[in-house]
Amino acid sequence: MQTEHNSGIGHTRPRRPLAWLWSFIAAIVLVVCNSAPAYADTREILSTRVFQNLAETGDMCIFMHYYLDHTVPPTEPVNTYYQFRLMDVGGTTQIGAATAYPYYNYGYGEGLVAWYFPAATAPVWGSSYILRMEGNPEYFASPVPVVTYTLTSSDYSALGQAGLEDYIIDQCLEIELDWGVALVSASDIGLILTTEGEAYLRGTLPGIQYVAPGILAVQEGVPTVTPRTWGTTQADTYATRWAGTWVGDALDGASNFLGGIAWNTLTGLGILVLAVVVFALSAKWFQSSLPGFVGAVVLMLGGFTMGFVSASIFGVTVLLCAIYLGYMLVFKGSS
Repeated sequence: MQTEHNSGIGHTRPRRPLAWLWSFIAAIVLVVCNSAPAYADTREILSTRVFQNLAETGDMCIFMHYYLDHTVPPTEPVNTYYQFRLMDVGGTTQIGAATAYPYYNYGYGEGLVAWYFPAATAPVWGSSYILRMEGNPEYFASPVPVVTYTLTSSDYSALGQAGLEDYIIDQCLEIELDWGVALVSASDIGLILTTEGEAYLRGTLPGIQYVAPGILAVQEGVPTVTPRTWGTTQADTYATRWAGTWVGDALDGASNFLGGIAWNTLTGLGILVLAVVVFALSAKWFQSSLPGFVGAVVLMLGGFTMGFVSASIFGVTVLLCAIYLGYMLVFKGSS
């Protein structure tokens, strides 16, 4: 009996349905991976502005609004992870360096950096300087990431202190949206920084109370102090009150007769003697020297104002009255 064997030629074995499913999924994954964008760290300079004549004539302040975003958040704060430099027009020489203040989220996201130069060291106004935001070589492998911006004429503002205050408020309004922290609030003098905003700006630009005082809740400034000078102008006016009159001529004659002694010294001694008499009469009639003290004060003040008491005699009398008054209030009152 002959038995047929099927060699399999011309016979197709059915594929498994699961194999088709895995092939379809693999194809979709390849397409998605090849078409998806590559995620990378974001480093941007969003805005810059330059102001002058703030705390003093000829000074200069540069503000820069930056944005830093990392897929893997750095463990170091922004002031050590990044460097902010102001370079000359050629980009080879550093003019100034600044640090970002890590007040919120280690300083990442949106933030501000500021350079301030006093008038003596201020760069040339209107020049095409270069701002550099670059990674710290201690934390980045070469080549370190660098973002640059060249200042243009439109970045230089002639609005001075008022322009700087408006710019800071505008940038803080944008930053607070990124942070979710209120940096600006309304007041009766306009928009000002909140407690958080003021703390951040004071760390960003130490001394901001002198260059932009209008945005702070408590205004600060440098008072102008003029030292007082003392002279004898008023006393001289009193002493010459009788000049050119018959009273003055008579007193000058008496002065010459007595050897040139100033006549207001002579009359001053006379009024002083009269004040002592008033003291004595007060003690005799009222058994108290207080009425005599009041009378003596009136006599000396009137005599000095009228020019009959010299400044030296009046000064000594005032000192004696102060000593006597202290005795009456302290020692006699406690006995």
